[in-house]
Parts: sequence; structure tokens; C-alpha cells
Amino acid sequence: MRGSTQHSIKPLRRAAAAARVAVSHDEFVATEYELFIPAGIWTHTAVQEFLDEPLRAEGGATISKGATGLWRGGQEETHVIRIVVRHAADREHGADRFFDLLQRRVGRLMARLAEWPEARQQEVMFTAREVRVGVSRLGPPHRRRQPRG
Repeated sequence: MRGSTQHSIKPLRRAAAAARVAVSHDEFVATEYELFIPAGIWTHTAVQEFLDEPLRAEGGATISKGATGLWRGGQEETHVIRIVVRHAADREHGADRFFDLLQRRVGRLMARLAEWPEARQQEVMFTAREVRVGVSRLGPPHRRRQPRG
């Protein structure tokens, strides 16, 4: 935990009293994974099943749709899935476990896509890099006490 900051807020309703909120700040090291999925196969059931498990396991991801991928002299619309995995106390093995899981799932995805010639993918790429993550969490508001008069 890096600490906490205090901030004044003024509610939009006139009758409500001013308040203060605390924002706690945390910082940790994580591995950020990016997967690149061509838009042309995005709605394929194999892709949806592939995405469901890692996203459920890690609690979510950011999906950036509509990136332009340059591939072997051509262009294709690509969707980028970004998953941030906090390093466990046993950092070395925790990061390796998710990487290994992702490789197995990519292999399964490619095998399923190969069943349909129009969906077949010769290569699927994902990247992994260490990142420093900051997370800020809003606490409950604390009402200022009104002086008695």
C-alpha cells in the first residue's frame, strides 16, 4: 500500500452537506499479456470459448477493437486483448503458470479453428511483459460535522 489521499467533494444536491473522501493507492508488479485475434474470426465460437476462461480466471481484460495489423505484406483488422496478472508471492512460478496456460489454450484454439478452412490460423501471437501497476480505490464519503448553533 502506497498510502491514502483526502479530497473534498461537494454533492450535486443542494441539501446535502459537503464531505471528504479517502482514496487509497496501491502499487504492484504484474505481467501484462496481449493477444492478437483477427476481427474476421472474432465471433467464432472457438474464439469466444478461448476468451471466456482466461478472462474469468483473472477477473477481466481490456479489449481494443479495430486495430490495424500488418501481416506478411497485407493488412487486417485485429482485436487486442490485454490481461494484467498480478505477480503472486511465488512470482517465478505464478507468472510461468499463466503463460503455460495461455500457450495450451492457444494450441486448443488453433486446433478448433483448423476444423474450418476459412477460420484456420497459421500463427497466433501473444506477448508478455512486466509492468508496474497503480490502483486507486475510492473509500466511502465522510460527512463534515455541522457546527451546532
